[in-house]
Amino acid sequence: LIAYSNHAFYDRDLVIFPSPFDHHPDFGFKYIPCAGIYDKSRNPIEADKVMQAVAQHMAEHPDRSLGVVTINREQAELIRDLFDSRLRIDPVMQVFTAKWEESTQRECFFIKNLENVQGDERDVIIVSTVFGYDSKGSIHQRFGPINRDSGYRRLNVLFTRAKCKVCIFSSIDPELIIVGNNSSRGLKAFHGFLEYAKTGRLPEFVTTTDGDTDSPFEDFVLKALRNHGYDVATQVGVAGYFIDLAVRDPKMPGRFAIGIECDGKTYHSAKCARDRDRLRQENLKSQR
Repeated sequence: LIAYSNHAFYDRDLVIFPSPFDHHPDFGFKYIPCAGIYDKSRNPIEADKVMQAVAQHMAEHPDRSLGVVTINREQAELIRDLFDSRLRIDPVMQVFTAKWEESTQRECFFIKNLENVQGDERDVIIVSTVFGYDSKGSIHQRFGPINRDSGYRRLNVLFTRAKCKVCIFSSIDPELIIVGNNSSRGLKAFHGFLEYAKTGRLPEFVTTTDGDTDSPFEDFVLKALRNHGYDVATQVGVAGYFIDLAVRDPKMPGRFAIGIECDGKTYHSAKCARDRDRLRQENLKSQR
């Protein structure tokens, strides 16, 4: 979840511990194309799809907090109106919202726009990107608050609000966004984010698994594991910290069953013993 912001805003300086999952439907990013129509700063088709996703989440995941963020204020108002209308007649949604309003975690359901979501975190964040073709089939390269001087900072806040999953509803394909040398930093970040959400790939970014091994000893362990029939990934991670070898769980696709450290490059390049030993041990235990 933090990989794109680490790439776009922090020069890949953040140290990110690897996930125990290679992929999982309840974690990470999900990109949902909507084919909505952008009209008068609103996108009703996209708003309806977001509302359906909100209702589904509340019915299927009552133990996961939820928030909705839109790029502009007008779309947030539209989705809030749809939500209020449905809430009056849907007992499941009533139970969900009441539960989280009473929660000691103070993670009640919200619908906000890009400019007022600072400080809010939820298990799942649903994003409505709003922009798309107009009723005449044209796409105007105008992106509201994204193009302002603070636009990229707002986007960074948006990209990092979720603790488990982000669902991006978009009526504009990233390939349709024109980005040039003179484009604002916010527009470049928005385009890159949509591309990452859609494809799972970062620009000029190496894969998160199967990098080169660090030592002959690591090669020996890898070969021995594979000779015994295990599916093993190398250098599992996103930035700053990588697990040397990880054995995929044959009973649960997308999950790593065992992480193996061979005290390779990451271990020996750590700046202090605390990073090298205690934090590594604590992280490995916490991933079980």
